Amino acid sequence: MRYISWADAIFVLYSITDKESFEYAERLMKQITQHDHTNCLSSHTVFLVGNKTDLDRYRLVTLTQGMTLATIYKAKFFEINVTEEYSVVKPLFKEAVSEVLVVRKKAQSYGDGRSWLGGEQGAEDVVSRDCQLPTKSAMRVSKTNSIKGSESIKFKPSPAFVQKKSSGLKLLKLFQEKYRDVS
Repeated sequence: MRYISWADAIFVLYSITDKESFEYAERLMKQITQHDHTNCLSSHTVFLVGNKTDLDRYRLVTLTQGMTLATIYKAKFFEINVTEEYSVVKPLFKEAVSEVLVVRKKAQSYGDGRSWLGGEQGAEDVVSRDCQLPTKSAMRVSKTNSIKGSESIKFKPSPAFVQKKSSGLKLLKLFQEKYRDVS
């Protein structure tokens, strides 16, 4: 569960033809809600996704069971078939990207109790105000250590943090570009 802290969206998939995969999805949903979210970079949108809708005749997990589990854990619910054409899967990713963008816009406007690290341009990392700031090993302070006014403290993220962040942003940009091309 260590990857939850930097995730914007979490997808929990199960097979509608496999009761064990549904039970495992339920355990994952429980772990996600029990996770200590105070150290997370942003809030998460959780998606519960039932897969293999083309095998409906072998269904062991009902639509109602999936919807009930999603409601219990306040997740968005979808049933899809990933082997079908893109148009079947598109609404899921469209919803995920929309949710992430809404959360980021709320964070930018400080509407959800979050503040920016770094202040000005390029400061895309959001941390909740009650969250502990990363230690010096995780973040590097500018070599000058100068403070130009009380509001201009800048942090430089470690290379490992930048690599994780950039790969996530690349995926988000790819989905946004794909969505623009298809729409």
